[in-house]
Amino acid sequence: MELALARTYEQEDNWPVAIGVYDNWVEHFATNTLLLPQVEYTRAWVNFQAGRETNAFLLFTNFIGQFPSNSLAPVAQWWVGDHFFRAGDFADAERNYKHVFQNWPESSLAYPAKMMAGHAAMAGSDTRTRLIISRI
Repeated sequence: MELALARTYEQEDNWPVAIGVYDNWVEHFATNTLLLPQVEYTRAWVNFQAGRETNAFLLFTNFIGQFPSNSLAPVAQWWVGDHFFRAGDFADAERNYKHVFQNWPESSLAYPAKMMAGHAAMAGSDTRTRLIISRI
């Protein structure tokens, strides 16, 4: 019931209330091994939607560590790569995109992750080149 309620708050873009409902659910039902991975992933995503990127980063990285065989793990790893890319940390973005295709080669994200790893490598190369030129 609580999860259905949380989803209605998501549909309304009422992120703070949705976060509260998910946090409460995890607190009370952390032993529910069937639903916990989905709830933890969604809790991370909702934090990101609410503009709480630091919280989302922590939740996504914890999700990857806690549920590495879950089908959402490569999606969470991709999000971590995007996080670093948005921050301009192209080396860490590249590393995280590589984790997607190295750890989950059968994922539908494997080939796009290779492309993003290359994109991050090129963006990092451009940044390094600009830094060298600016020092001359």
